[in-house]
Amino acid sequence: MKKRIIFCLMFFGVMFCALQAQATEMSINEFLNGYRILENSNRSVSKMQDGFIDAFVDKCGINYSNTSYVDFISDDNDDIIALVHFDESKSLPGYTSDLTSDVSQNCQIIELKYDATIDTSEGYFGGASLYVDGSGDHAAILNDEKDFLSFSSTTSSLSIDFWVKLDGQYDNQYFFSGWAPSNNLIRYYMASYDPVQGSMLQFFLKDGSNIINLNTGYANGNSIEDDDWYHVAFIKEGTEFGIYLDGSQKAHVSSTVTTTLVEDSPIFIGQIVDTVYMKGNIDEFRVSSPNVFGIIPDTTTPPSFTVPTAPAQAPEKTSSYLASQSGQTFTLVSETFEAESTPTSAKVMLLAVGDDLTNDLTVSVARNGSTGTFDAASTITDVGEYQGNIRIIEADVSLTSTSTNDLVYKVTAPGTADIEIHGIGFSWE
Repeated sequence: MKKRIIFCLMFFGVMFCALQAQATEMSINEFLNGYRILENSNRSVSKMQDGFIDAFVDKCGINYSNTSYVDFISDDNDDIIALVHFDESKSLPGYTSDLTSDVSQNCQIIELKYDATIDTSEGYFGGASLYVDGSGDHAAILNDEKDFLSFSSTTSSLSIDFWVKLDGQYDNQYFFSGWAPSNNLIRYYMASYDPVQGSMLQFFLKDGSNIINLNTGYANGNSIEDDDWYHVAFIKEGTEFGIYLDGSQKAHVSSTVTTTLVEDSPIFIGQIVDTVYMKGNIDEFRVSSPNVFGIIPDTTTPPSFTVPTAPAQAPEKTSSYLASQSGQTFTLVSETFEAESTPTSAKVMLLAVGDDLTNDLTVSVARNGSTGTFDAASTITDVGEYQGNIRIIEADVSLTSTSTNDLVYKVTAPGTADIEIHGIGFSWE
């Protein structure tokens, strides 16, 4: 059997990669993925033809719904909560929709629902953008935190900004929204509203009978016409709320209204309550806290800002890791990775800190998904020092359980152990 292993180590923002191959030729797919690791050294996840690498500079690669008592620790103060360039789409096991990438450290999954597409012929900065057709298409930023946008506090700072190009003016055009899917309870949205009267921008926030209904009115200069790109921003700074069009403040209100989603809810892009949709393109969708523009909405002296002149970039990571919570038995479960053929063995290598790692750590791998049967590692070995107090731990696993070629690794440790995991290399054959 042809064997390929890609193993990378990440520490203080530097990734070192080695490729071993028993084949005489390297496939184009292997070469491109190896290059992708080197070029995108601030990203933690790159999929290989027969292997997978994960190093924790962000939150990618981990199935947080199946992971417990693990904290993500970062030395960086990253203000960007979500950043979506809409440059490309991909598919992953377990998802029926195509996906695109959030390049912030939170690494949320963004689903392209129905026939939402990445339009490679239209992008504000010349690349690509999301296109939705007004009849069901939309995108959803999946997140498991109810207060993802910090609307529950009167002191929080937040901005949401994006570029938009409408494909004709018709009815109401919803740019983004948050609502509870179980009962369609609307919590917030932003839209271009009522083109019959001339079009205006609106932001709406609701908590029971308490409502913020911020709108620009129908004055000249407040509308978004079709066939042109506009920069739209919503800013919350404490109790001050503002709407901005191409950097100019168009509406402001002071309010102490707050709200928290009653359940985990995505940020929906291009629709509201699965009934009203946007038609057109959205590019460079960004959520930041505190607000990235550093201004405070105000009526007396309306502030303005210079709109972005290049795609936003997520800050480079320098040192991040996953740590066990004190006194709790932690379980770390990966996302599902698809092998090309049925693997018979796997290797998990960890960069870890702990007093007794080979005895405290339990490593196992399933080849039929996260709900399948996990095969435990036959050996766990301390290979040696990586750097400082970080050790290289190697776990070898023989795979015998039912196979669907959907690989998942799991790492556990008892609550008595104090462990940090700075990176994981995962390969199979």
